Amino acid sequence: MVQGFSKEPGTHGPLTEVSPQGQRKITRWAAAIALGGFLFGFDTGVVSGALLYIKQDFDLNSFEQGSVVSVLLIGAVIGATSAGRLS
Repeated sequence: MVQGFSKEPGTHGPLTEVSPQGQRKITRWAAAIALGGFLFGFDTGVVSGALLYIKQDFDLNSFEQGSVVSVLLIGAVIGATSAGRLS
C-alpha cells in the first residue's frame, strides 16, 4: 500500500493511506509519465538521426539545428494534444 510520512520531527506513522482505487490511479499516472519520457527520448533520437541529413542539405549552424529540433518537438506536443482530444 502506498503511504505518505510526516516530515516533522517527533511525529511518526503514515500521513495518509491510499485506497486501492487511488493506488490504481497513481499507477496509471506513473505509467503515463514514464511512457511520455520514453517517447520524448525516442523522438529526440529519431530527430538526431534525421538532423545529420537536414544539416547537410540546408547547411545549418548550431543555432539553426537547435531551432529545427525545438520546432519538431513542439510539433510533437501539439500533435499529441490534438490527438488526445480527437479520440
